[in-house]
Amino acid sequence: MRPRTYASLLLAAALTGCAAPPPRPVDLDGVAERRERREEALPPLVAAGLSLEVARELLPVLDPELQLAFARELPALASREHAGLWPDPTLNVDLANALSGGALDELDVLIQVPLAIAGRQQALASRLDAEARLAVARAEQQVFERARSLEADWVAWTLALAAARSNRELAEDLAGPLQRIDVLVETGNLGTVESGLLRLARIGAERRAVAAEQRAKDLQLSILHALGLRAGGEVAFVPLDLRVETGEPEGPVRRSLPELVAASAALEVAEAAVQVAHRARFVEPSLGAGAGKEGGGRRVLFGLQVPLPLWNRGLGALAQAVARREVSARAYELAYERALEREERTRRAMRSARGRRAPVEEGLLPLAIDQESILSELLTLGDLRPFLLVDAMERRQAAELERLQLLGEELVARMELEALLAPHGTNEEPE
Repeated sequence: MRPRTYASLLLAAALTGCAAPPPRPVDLDGVAERRERREEALPPLVAAGLSLEVARELLPVLDPELQLAFARELPALASREHAGLWPDPTLNVDLANALSGGALDELDVLIQVPLAIAGRQQALASRLDAEARLAVARAEQQVFERARSLEADWVAWTLALAAARSNRELAEDLAGPLQRIDVLVETGNLGTVESGLLRLARIGAERRAVAAEQRAKDLQLSILHALGLRAGGEVAFVPLDLRVETGEPEGPVRRSLPELVAASAALEVAEAAVQVAHRARFVEPSLGAGAGKEGGGRRVLFGLQVPLPLWNRGLGALAQAVARREVSARAYELAYERALEREERTRRAMRSARGRRAPVEEGLLPLAIDQESILSELLTLGDLRPFLLVDAMERRQAAELERLQLLGEELVARMELEALLAPHGTNEEPE
């Protein structure tokens, strides 16, 4: 076969392998349908009542943003699949004296194959593996933080429901004194101005109840969107039982926190990049073989190409990779220090809420309940001081809502602290 035929076949094979992948269509019309399918995919028990514990488990499955975060490992995985392939050969066509007297007089065709003996492919594959693990670690970090936000929203939603219920009950409790006040107004023992003020108190309670109900609906929508669900569906949430344990979670800060795992994965990527830069400095010769034509005869060609690392030697790229590895190592250490600080802040927040709750439960709330009880009894006996009763009722309700608010703060801090700490009795070693 003539050299020109060799060259034509190799060129045709190269062009065949350069076909572009087909475009990836984007179906925006199917987004609403996918949102509905997420709700339909929920088990019947979950659809009837979704608790916070189950919602935390379903978060990475339902939330499309978290699914996108996990999909960020795909480029590294796709590259890793081909990282171990042998380097492509090089086709050299020498037309030094191509034309002589209008005819092809000399033609050399040489195929050069790099000798992958420096371990560059393996170093590149290791780096791509590390990049894929880094993408997953960062996705897990997003899951961790989204779970904490979900917990805070769930507690706030529960508190909003409790506030709405408390104000509704207060408005109903005010109905009895108002009836008594109407009798006092009819008998001339109480003016209409005073009775109007009491009606304003009841209207204020109803207004606060409506505001709390709207707040609960806003938070419910936020929770739905956090789970990738649509508004107007049939998924119902289960309110939390606002009770906290007396003790404190104990144990060391987990070395397996997603934030630390992500920082460790970033350091692993930087370490792999150092190995890639190091292997790139090794000399990898290329061997060539081919055929040629000179005059009327043919010849067999052999070639050897050896880079000479005299000046550059890849030192700049290696130094940069080493410097980036140092930055990643320091970022890993800082991430652990920040995790320790976060544990201290969370524990302080939990203790602060508990400390502020103690005087409410032990002093303010019991006194407000006793005062309301005494004034209610006096009103039935004909006492003409209904304003004191209404004030006592509002103080009692405010104390109850303050207690619930502090319970919610303590519960949010406790859940975050439990997520930060390793199980009691374990001792996680640094990686």
